Amino acid sequence: MENIQGIEDDYLSQVTASDTLTERSLTRLYFIEPNGGGHYMLLKDSNKICLLTLAPSHPIITNDLIVSAINYQANDNFNCMNNKVCGYSKAGAQFLTDCSILCSIKCEGREEPFIVRSNLSVKWTEKNEDIVKQPSLLKDAERGYIAIVFPELSEYDNDLRRWLTEEQYLACLLSQSY
Repeated sequence: MENIQGIEDDYLSQVTASDTLTERSLTRLYFIEPNGGGHYMLLKDSNKICLLTLAPSHPIITNDLIVSAINYQANDNFNCMNNKVCGYSKAGAQFLTDCSILCSIKCEGREEPFIVRSNLSVKWTEKNEDIVKQPSLLKDAERGYIAIVFPELSEYDNDLRRWLTEEQYLACLLSQSY
């Protein structure tokens, strides 16, 4: 019993009271699209399940834009809100390439919507219907995720090389070399 208590104390000493579950359990990776595109954060767990969300440096967040609508209809032929996924193997999930469109985000006072791309090869298993009902949630990295995705294992290492670690992301922002 003493051994278990020692492990628990050691773990608790490493976790601060303000750490959320995502801060403790998920690895953060960042992607900054070239030519003034979006900034995204990937919250990755040890099983390679990922939440895709806006990075803190995305123009929606930095400019404090008011999100008026989120549209998961990527084109006229496919509305992702109708996509049904079921079972352990996630039958019905949509396969996306690194340039596939996940959704568009409309903001007040802005003509053109922000286009969100997957930026890696994934199996798209879940969209966040909560942000469709309450678009302001999009600014909350934990509750306002855009999608839950499973990276294609054959492309996983290659795709993630293009994403930045938190340290690389912060250095990039400081140097503004994006």
